[in-house]
Amino acid sequence: MLINKINCINNSQSFKGYYERVRDLEDRSSFFSSDYWNAEEIIERRMRSEINDLERQIAQKETQLRYRESAERDAKSNHSSILSSKRSRLSRIQSQINYNERTVIPGINRTLSYLGSQGGQLSSANSSARSTLSQQESNIDSLKAETENLKTQNKEFQKSLRQDAEKKIETVKTEFKSKLSVIADNINNSIKKPDSIMKEINAPKPNGFGKISGFTDVKKAIIAAIGQLLVLEKNGKTIDVPNGILLYGPDVNNNSDFANAIARQFNTKSIILTSNGSEAERFNRVKEASIKAKKTFEEGYGRTLIIINKFEEFAPKGSRMIGPLKSFLDNVSKDSHATIIATTETPELLDDILLRSGRFESKIAIPAMAENDILSIIKRYLPLELIDSINLTSLSELIEKAKNGGAYSVNMLKSFIKSFKTPEQIKDLIADIKPEQIQKFRRQIEYIKHI
Repeated sequence: MLINKINCINNSQSFKGYYERVRDLEDRSSFFSSDYWNAEEIIERRMRSEINDLERQIAQKETQLRYRESAERDAKSNHSSILSSKRSRLSRIQSQINYNERTVIPGINRTLSYLGSQGGQLSSANSSARSTLSQQESNIDSLKAETENLKTQNKEFQKSLRQDAEKKIETVKTEFKSKLSVIADNINNSIKKPDSIMKEINAPKPNGFGKISGFTDVKKAIIAAIGQLLVLEKNGKTIDVPNGILLYGPDVNNNSDFANAIARQFNTKSIILTSNGSEAERFNRVKEASIKAKKTFEEGYGRTLIIINKFEEFAPKGSRMIGPLKSFLDNVSKDSHATIIATTETPELLDDILLRSGRFESKIAIPAMAENDILSIIKRYLPLELIDSINLTSLSELIEKAKNGGAYSVNMLKSFIKSFKTPEQIKDLIADIKPEQIQKFRRQIEYIKHI
């Protein structure tokens, strides 16, 4: 609209035409009249006002134009900067694409090619595994069938074993009953001749059981375990004599005295072996003793007792000679006509396999002296001049009370009684077998029962 007005001012001659028309209508003389000039002044003022308005508008437009030009320049600058950044990024992307085309893509292609070949190998391995699995499944089915067959055979075999075992048990029972019958007959026959055999079995010999005071129960146990068998065998009876007898108790010397007294009591040859030397040397001594025993029997001198004191030292648990000694003990009575008499203070230190029935058939406990045993020693060893002046039973009771939970060894008490003069001496008497040993002995008895 403004532009149209400007064009109207520049191109239109409205004011000029108006002036000319006025001039034509009026006389030239009236040209200088006041009305004319007033009209012209009004027009001029109007034109100036419009021109001023137009100039202001033009100035405003110029200002707006300059602002727009500045904004366009800023926009162009920003656009150039953004375009430069985009071009730089595009250049980097292009470089990355070129690098990928040169390096990464060929590597990926090679990897894909390798994976393809591996896939082929895996496929081949998978096929092979499937084939193997199929074969294993077939083998498993075959094994299952074989297992079922073996189970059936095992049931039949177990049934057969049970039947055989029952037959053997019956056979053993019959043989055992037969042997018991023979033993009973032999014993009965011996009972019928008490004047010789029974006296030899039960009568204590001065150098045998007669040499040991007291211990009546122990002597009876030894007679039942081996004594009567030795006498019957010597009198021509066919009888099984044990391979071994074990004597154990807290009094070491008393154990040895009983072992030696057995041979003298039943008039039997004896060989005493020590625990000295190596395992091989000790076992060789056992074999040599058995050879000598066999020779003695063949010469008509009867059975030999092989005495081994402190057996826990001779054949300790875990020793390499346990195996050979076990086999030796299985047949020493039958093959060599010899019986092992072993003594120990610590049966728990022996290998259980040696203590089983058939080797050491009887395990006889020899306890420390009881009051009756003490009284027997008093009667035997008290000086004669004191016999009538001292109540022996009261003396044995006093000595028994002085034990304080312990016990006396036979040798110690014999020495005390031999030197006894007055009861005041009892206060100085100290038991040489400690209470701990007595408790240990009781546990040993229970231990032996469960072997």
